Amino acid sequence: MSSTSTAPRASLLNGLVQVHGSREICDPISNMVRQQFKLGQNLYDTERVVRDYVIKTHGQSWYDMYREGVQFIIENEYINCERN
Repeated sequence: MSSTSTAPRASLLNGLVQVHGSREICDPISNMVRQQFKLGQNLYDTERVVRDYVIKTHGQSWYDMYREGVQFIIENEYINCERN
């Protein structure tokens, strides 16, 4: 999940799934999900807010290309918030 080839690569191990991508992109998404959870937003509203943020910052075509990765981060982080 990188918009440029020069973005630093990092991995995040979560359960049995290892996600590779730019921490500069993944971390703001995770932080936004945690903030929305603290505000009492449900998963669907959180997905909408994060989707709008990603489209605004990276563009619709980027979101269309990396939609599954963004959704995975959102759902995984939201579930982690529910568990804790």
